Amino acid sequence: MIDSTSLTILEGNIQFFFDLLIQHLLDPMHIEANVTKSLIKRIFGEKDGKPARRACEEFGVHLEAWIQVSDGGIESLPLAPWILTTEERKICRQRISEIRFPTSFGSCLRKAFEKDGAKWPAALKSHDYHILLQYVLPIVLQGLGSQDLRDAIYDLSALMRWVCSKMVRTTDIDEKELFAITTLCKLERTIPPDYFDSQIHLLVHLVREVSLCGPVHGRWMYWLERYMKRVLEEDHSSSILYETSCVRRSFNPKP
Repeated sequence: MIDSTSLTILEGNIQFFFDLLIQHLLDPMHIEANVTKSLIKRIFGEKDGKPARRACEEFGVHLEAWIQVSDGGIESLPLAPWILTTEERKICRQRISEIRFPTSFGSCLRKAFEKDGAKWPAALKSHDYHILLQYVLPIVLQGLGSQDLRDAIYDLSALMRWVCSKMVRTTDIDEKELFAITTLCKLERTIPPDYFDSQIHLLVHLVREVSLCGPVHGRWMYWLERYMKRVLEEDHSSSILYETSCVRRSFNPKP
């Protein structure tokens, strides 16, 4: 069954849609959060296992991380160069918990990392990963892990800071497109192949969208999610009850 929206597109000049330089805008907020979360789970060893090591063997990369088989046929996983040791993970968590953030900037990070342990906390929001990648990780990873891993994360942080900047120079766009490709190449030399899904490769397209659509502050979802949280959680009076129900139906349409 075709709804009214699809019917309107089919009846109109559909070629106009394909002639647009940008058919669908990417969401920098969720792309950045997914890239950062997946990266952190790799360096903390939470996404490590035999499938990841077999992928390295299949592509012929990271020889030191391949599965080792003993004389008795027992398989073991050596410590991969992209994974921090248990002591390094604790140091990383401790450094984050000791950072003093400005008010409403990253206070949730301190609370999430106050508890001792080597695992990464699960209750982090998209804005937390935004702060982690652009400002926190380049600092707390100093002296931890391999130099190649730190260089790749530094470049990824610098790339996302440029993408999310409020002022963009058009003369820097070509250079940043090449820088994005170089950053992905550094990550490919450091992180296992199973890390590279569609979200990772969208980083290059984010730079292209900046050249076509301008800074991302008018296109990401932070302000909209904050507004929706306020609308859906506050006590509604009868005067705005109808407006709220319309908002709910627009964001949660019935099938």
